[in-house]
Amino acid sequence: MAAIVAACAAQHAELYDTASAPTSWSTVAADDWKALVVGGADDRPIYDFAAEDIAGRLRDAGVTRVALHTASLTAPDGSPRPTARLSSLRQSLGNMGTRQGEACLLYFSSHGEDGSLRLVDEPKGHAASVADIDRLATAACGDRPTVLVLSACETGSFITAQLERPNRIIITAAARGRATYAAKLDERHGAFDRCLIGAYDSGASTWRELFQRVLPCVAEREAWLRAPASQPQAFFGAAVADLRLPAR
Repeated sequence: MAAIVAACAAQHAELYDTASAPTSWSTVAADDWKALVVGGADDRPIYDFAAEDIAGRLRDAGVTRVALHTASLTAPDGSPRPTARLSSLRQSLGNMGTRQGEACLLYFSSHGEDGSLRLVDEPKGHAASVADIDRLATAACGDRPTVLVLSACETGSFITAQLERPNRIIITAAARGRATYAAKLDERHGAFDRCLIGAYDSGASTWRELFQRVLPCVAEREAWLRAPASQPQAFFGAAVADLRLPAR
């Protein structure tokens, strides 16, 4: 059996906000998206690789405002990168500014525990809480369409009343108490990031379709690895239930 490593220490939940929304969105122009993409752990390069590859696909799709933060402070070409800490993330969001009609993506690939997401450069406990992520999302886009992708163990614990909003989509790699898996030691991505990138590359058009394509891929991967099911979770706010991916 191939060697595997848990990406932190198959059922899933797909939740929908059933309240009526005064405004709903399905399409936002690629140039009106802004994205904060974070690799938050430094013990293996898979988290930075996931962040780099997501950021690259967004730019290729026409998203011009992309802030990439990685655990490694230098890019492959030697240029400096901003730190994976909350103050730096807030600064990047501020630097990207706001514009009418925008939408936001916050993507994290890291380690997770119940209600906690690792940020290796964060001085206070090296982690972000549900409240921290809520503040980042609010600062990024307020009541505009906002997508949170949390690729880490136990990130289903972030789907709470504190983070749920009609204008938000929350996609998480694992249920509370469940681990995600990095698969073989020589692979570029953990299972969830690998499956999400594959779903994007295969032509998913909406965030809901992206998530639905991820599920069988993750289940198949975990069955092959004989790993416990991670049970990815998602929440789709009433105003963004049919929101399309940038340029789709």
